[in-house]
Amino acid sequence: MVLVDVNSGGRISPVGSLQGDTIITARPRFSPRPGTAALGLVGLMSPCSTGAHTTTNGAPEQLFPMGPGITTRKGAEFGMETILILTTGGTIDKIYFDAKSTYEVGPPNISDLLGGLNLSIDYRIVSVLRKDSLDLTDDDRQLIHDQVATCVETRILITHGTDTMIETGTKLQTIPGKTIVLTGALQPALFKTSDALFNIGCGLTAVQTLGHGVYIAMSGRIFDCSKVRKNLQTNRFEPLN
Repeated sequence: MVLVDVNSGGRISPVGSLQGDTIITARPRFSPRPGTAALGLVGLMSPCSTGAHTTTNGAPEQLFPMGPGITTRKGAEFGMETILILTTGGTIDKIYFDAKSTYEVGPPNISDLLGGLNLSIDYRIVSVLRKDSLDLTDDDRQLIHDQVATCVETRILITHGTDTMIETGTKLQTIPGKTIVLTGALQPALFKTSDALFNIGCGLTAVQTLGHGVYIAMSGRIFDCSKVRKNLQTNRFEPLN
């Protein structure tokens, strides 16, 4: 099977060749970087688009359709513990709708952001919600909690809106035995001046190195979730006095 990158003229994507039929990806998200694997999708059009396959280097690879509650990719190439990345919406995923002349939460951006980098980590991405964090309900936070509590991974990165990120983190503090890092952006990831990629990088480093607990990766620092606040006047996260 060959995964074709529709954004690069049909070249084989960076994840490599797979045995069997060709998967042709469809409905790529807005303006992926050239050469980026088209894994940030609404769907993969193939009867064999789920399940374990083998990449050219012999590592198992799993491909999944994209959408709320569905994973996009799982690799085991580097022999490390897989990081679970949960996306919930927020500013980091906002896109501009010309017809409405407004910014709204769109599909997760993190797949494109990470797909354009040559990372030596194993991860899978699950789109849980697509909401502004101010619109999150108690049921939404319970859903995020349940995803974290029941997943097999012990290292979880969550992309989240910044306005209620701390509230969600507080909800997750009851989960034992896992390292949980929440991060987001103060400007949409599509903006050149966005802090999204920087914060995601900080979050990925933190989730690999910190002990069990719940943390916030924002404003160039890693905070204990119970000892941080968002300063609305300066528009940054700060430690509690």
